[in-house]
Amino acid sequence: MLSEVDMSSCYWVFLVAAMPDSAERNRLIQLLASGEFYWYLESICNKYDQRNYSTLKKSVQIQCLFDKPRRHPLFGALCNEFPELGRFLRYLRSRGPSALSQYLNQMEGRFFIDTALPQVWGLDIPCLTLHDGLLVPESAAKQVQELCVNAAIDHFGFAPSFKITYSPLSTELLSSRVEPET
Repeated sequence: MLSEVDMSSCYWVFLVAAMPDSAERNRLIQLLASGEFYWYLESICNKYDQRNYSTLKKSVQIQCLFDKPRRHPLFGALCNEFPELGRFLRYLRSRGPSALSQYLNQMEGRFFIDTALPQVWGLDIPCLTLHDGLLVPESAAKQVQELCVNAAIDHFGFAPSFKITYSPLSTELLSSRVEPET
């Protein structure tokens, strides 16, 4: 059996990690590490009453990251509560329609492909990357989760939340490994 070790709120982690040290950044780190980031945004928005985490997360991602910039309630609430993060998002969006997506994809690759994956392979654990996580044998999931937390502390300066999701897929998917070119 396989497990996915997944970074919670990864896009937000990448954005907050790029911010200069400040009280706002520390507050955002606390919300991300506790898993309360999306619920907190909902509570300050006063326009949504999402009872479903997936629906809330999707609304935040669309309104704050990937929709055309316009007056969205969640984006407005985010910018009012976290003005430094709002300025950073506006800056990235001003660089073109895909600049924010490209930035987030680069950060994802730098962490999962350049940082975490070589460490997992160094322990001889078979692994595949999934955009915001790693697919590993179930027997290694806790070890990889701990490795990811430590790698994130080294990489970002803080420990985001990593969750383990069990998959019915067979470990045979991980039986052949392709080494990265150097």
